[in-house]
Amino acid sequence: MSQEKAYEILSSEEQEVIGKAIYSLVSECPAIPKSVKKSYGDINSNTVGMFAEQGAIIRERYVNGAFIAQYPFTLLYRSKPDSDKERMAREETLSNIAKWLCGKEIVLIETGYKLSEYPALTDGRKIIGIEQRQTVYPAGKLEDGSVDYQVHLIVEYRKKGMY
Repeated sequence: MSQEKAYEILSSEEQEVIGKAIYSLVSECPAIPKSVKKSYGDINSNTVGMFAEQGAIIRERYVNGAFIAQYPFTLLYRSKPDSDKERMAREETLSNIAKWLCGKEIVLIETGYKLSEYPALTDGRKIIGIEQRQTVYPAGKLEDGSVDYQVHLIVEYRKKGMY
């Protein structure tokens, strides 16, 4: 009989720090149209919002205090498309944001963009990678005709120990 490993839950303080860092990275993404607002933990019309998910864990902890952690998050794009073409464009935008975060090249108006290196984080934290956990999908439609497009991602990062 196999036993599942019990993981330590990432502290709320640590989740707040990494969440803000990821939101800052999302905000820099060239795939987000200039007319689209960006938001952390909130969503309005014509906005890309980032939301923390449950399940942030410390995957490995070392004797020196260092650890490798996983932080799941969702990106939500709320928009009011008027046609199939606009709906597909919204899904493509969110898909491009996710691809860029995962270090894959995206092409926007014949120009290629690739996140070649993750930015430096505070207190010895370093992003190992970001992985898209599923394809972009329409998560719901509001009474005013706005549609929420959603994608789930997970960031893996490490934090250096005390010595």
